[in-house]
Amino acid sequence: MFTRLLAAALALFHGLNAAAMIAAPGDWYGATPGVALTGPFNPHFVVDIGFAFLVAAAGFAAYAVRPALGWGVAAMAAAWPGLHGLFHLVHIHHAPAASAALEAGGVVVPGALGLFVAWRAAQIQGSL
Repeated sequence: MFTRLLAAALALFHGLNAAAMIAAPGDWYGATPGVALTGPFNPHFVVDIGFAFLVAAAGFAAYAVRPALGWGVAAMAAAWPGLHGLFHLVHIHHAPAASAALEAGGVVVPGALGLFVAWRAAQIQGSL
């Protein structure tokens, strides 16, 4: 049950982020701490990434509602946030201290939690 609740929480987290990125990319860019340090605003890029988060949210939601879909759904949902978190973890030493803390909490931890959901889903299903 905990794995499904965590998947639902990640679906909500990534879904809200995706909605903000897609509906108001300029507002998202301006309001998200540390993002401006990564380069100039590119609305196309922000919306593209928003779609990736939307797919992750849909996968986590699908697993939360119907875990019988299998661990593969959870793994595919975790792929983008997990890789995104890993990338930020590897490069976090380049970020200013305040930005690094925000990246850890807003990118690395959700990515790791998604990978945990996929791992637990595989254990529950007996695939590990």
